[in-house]
Amino acid sequence: NRALALLFVALALKLVGYVTIAASAHWGPTLGMMAYLGGYVALGLAVLNPAIHRLAEPVPPRPDRLGPARLALLSAALLAVPIAVGLRELADQPVSGTFLIIAAALTVPLVMVRIGLLAAELHRSERTLRHLASHDPLTSVLNRREFTNLLETELAQRRDCALIFCDLNSFKQINDRYGHLVGDQLLMEVAQRLRACVRDDDLISRFGGDEFLLLLRAPTRDDLVRAETCIVDALAQPFQSSGGPVHITASIGAIVSDTESRYTTVEQLVSHADAAMYARKRRTATPSPAVPQWTPAVADAN
Repeated sequence: NRALALLFVALALKLVGYVTIAASAHWGPTLGMMAYLGGYVALGLAVLNPAIHRLAEPVPPRPDRLGPARLALLSAALLAVPIAVGLRELADQPVSGTFLIIAAALTVPLVMVRIGLLAAELHRSERTLRHLASHDPLTSVLNRREFTNLLETELAQRRDCALIFCDLNSFKQINDRYGHLVGDQLLMEVAQRLRACVRDDDLISRFGGDEFLLLLRAPTRDDLVRAETCIVDALAQPFQSSGGPVHITASIGAIVSDTESRYTTVEQLVSHADAAMYARKRRTATPSPAVPQWTPAVADAN
């Protein structure tokens, strides 16, 4: 931005003017006034530049990288005080304690603020990478790998849990009829509705293309029935799209891992929940795509 560059030039010339006036009583005032004049000219040119209005427009933040220029600036800031003190010692001139205090007060915060900004940028990048590695990029729920790892940890600690397998019916036909964009929007909306049906400490994952798994931690039978009822009611509501309302049904199967039927591997638990879902899909007739039929999936699991 040329306007911003001119503002920096104006600021630099003002600083040069102050320094030159204080440096010498003979030539300092003349050079200082010339620097002031140049600073005012640069300020006027910045205001008149057509790019000045862009300074008030928000832009995406640029990544804060520690490049060679910034490393050189930090090194110069750290070396400025020792070099100045060393030169005065070599010249047998006294070193002012006030100078050391002011220089340290200016230099150390400059370096620490820069290091703090870089550390904050690094932490933000790490959080973003962890989220991308553990969540589905479309629906923002857990991906298959992360969900499997958490489920494996849950089973290793021998905690009571329930796994709900939710498979969307005729999702391929919706993609073919309305397009993949509508299909993606439908998946995102389904994930949001499923998330609203579980508790804060429960987990939800997009396990496959149109398959979702929900893990209920230490649930009671009422918690499980309530979650399944909520899922059926939520998915029974039509989904709004640019092509009009879209209706979809889902097949649900659930399996419980507790003291009576303790599963030791993720494969066993997922396989039984999948079998419970398919068993009920074969038994249940769905006369209308807008109103899916539902029977308690706990019975299917048993």
